[in-house]
Amino acid sequence: QVCPESIKYSFVQLVCQKGSTDVPQLKTPLPGDMVCPCLSSITLQATEDCTRLSIVQAHLEHNHELDAWEFEALSSHFCLTTKTTHSAQLTSCISRRLLTLWSLQLLLAKWDTLEPALTNLLQEIEALFLLDPSCQIRLVFQPDTTEVESLFLVTSHSRCLLQRYPTMLFLGRSLAVNETFDLYTVLCEDMASQGRECAYFITRKESPAPIRLLVAFLIQSVPEVRSRTERIIVRADLKELDLIRELLPSCCVRMSQIHALHVLYKKSAIEELSTQPKLKTMVNNVVHAHSPVLYNVFLQELEATAPPDFLHYFLETWHRRKEDWVKCWGHRMRNGRFLEFAAWKLEELRSTLNFPSSLAACIQTLLKVVKEIDEEEVEKKVAQMLPAADEELRMPACPMSIAEVSSLSDPTPPSLMPESVIEQDTAENYPLPDPVSLLPMSESVSEQDTTESYPLPDSMSIPLIPENVNEQNAARSYPLLELMSPAFMTEDVIKQENMEMP
Repeated sequence: QVCPESIKYSFVQLVCQKGSTDVPQLKTPLPGDMVCPCLSSITLQATEDCTRLSIVQAHLEHNHELDAWEFEALSSHFCLTTKTTHSAQLTSCISRRLLTLWSLQLLLAKWDTLEPALTNLLQEIEALFLLDPSCQIRLVFQPDTTEVESLFLVTSHSRCLLQRYPTMLFLGRSLAVNETFDLYTVLCEDMASQGRECAYFITRKESPAPIRLLVAFLIQSVPEVRSRTERIIVRADLKELDLIRELLPSCCVRMSQIHALHVLYKKSAIEELSTQPKLKTMVNNVVHAHSPVLYNVFLQELEATAPPDFLHYFLETWHRRKEDWVKCWGHRMRNGRFLEFAAWKLEELRSTLNFPSSLAACIQTLLKVVKEIDEEEVEKKVAQMLPAADEELRMPACPMSIAEVSSLSDPTPPSLMPESVIEQDTAENYPLPDPVSLLPMSESVSEQDTTESYPLPDSMSIPLIPENVNEQNAARSYPLLELMSPAFMTEDVIKQENMEMP
């Protein structure tokens, strides 16, 4: 019998494995053996407050010999658990693999044993699964409890971004969700050197290596990261850089200069107030050194003026690994827009998400931001397609017909190219006329109608060249007729009239 309160059962009866046919038998009885049911049993019933089970009846005598080995083998298969313990067992299974909708709904079915904050979080994740079935989520709980340890989230659209642009990644802490959890963000660099949000990771503040867990979950969700990622800039401590290199040995991992300045400024804040401004200036020069020579110059200045404690800390912790955080040894971006985006995008996220916020509210806000980014990308693509579509509409789909040609405002044919131009090889200054602008003879005109539609010129109007004129002076004194003049005839007209052109 199931109890709706804190324990799972309100009535339990324990029987001997030889007293019921439903209980498995470890030893098969031999033929001819007398099998008598054993009446040994223990009956338990829930107390009035439904917090524990108490024994109400017990029959401990057996009608057979007891086998210690058989008792130990059976006792490991049967045990009683409360609803809370059963939910904790389910969360342990969920923590070991990617979250599925089936396991999520199975955990939601035990809502009466879960905290309201966890129930709200699970409901938000369920809504995300219904909207985006291809999203991937890793929900990790603390061992043997229903307390959330971390949550990794990547949508289907974000996975496509990572698969397209896995070369350059930026990982770092974005903001504090509340007093218990921090939000980490993954950015990828697209072809325009702009940062694109592609993954989110929420974990507890006391997590020893959050960036390493983030990279591990990222590799599990997008395997292309392991082979195609070339550079990673992280906003994390130096020790986490080594942990990331263990997961991605072929990748170049560098610390963000912003994070290096933040840590060094925080360390310099414990020094005297009079030395802090100059100390911060020297630290800034060292971090942003553009060449190894400049780094050595700034280092000598730091050694000459820095306080002893700060100098010892810097030389032992930072100088030994200068290749991991100094600008001149780091990989330069195509331009600075990528890291600039990483800086102002975090400020925009802080203004969107209020502090403190529950995990459910944080997931809801992040999904809203992702949706807005997707809508902006769709609008940009449509805006890029519209000019091309308008240009295509302005171009004629097919050649113009004769009727369309006749409707042109200026049907006058272009002038012919002078012969002097041809001789001087300057024909490129006289482009060929548009074939559409030439007026061909209508196909409806037959050979019989050619003389009527295109009459012959008067023979008296055409001067003949005298015989005493030589060929050289003939072209000057008697120029040729223009092609568009009435004297220009087609071969069909000539054949029909049986006469020669003058």
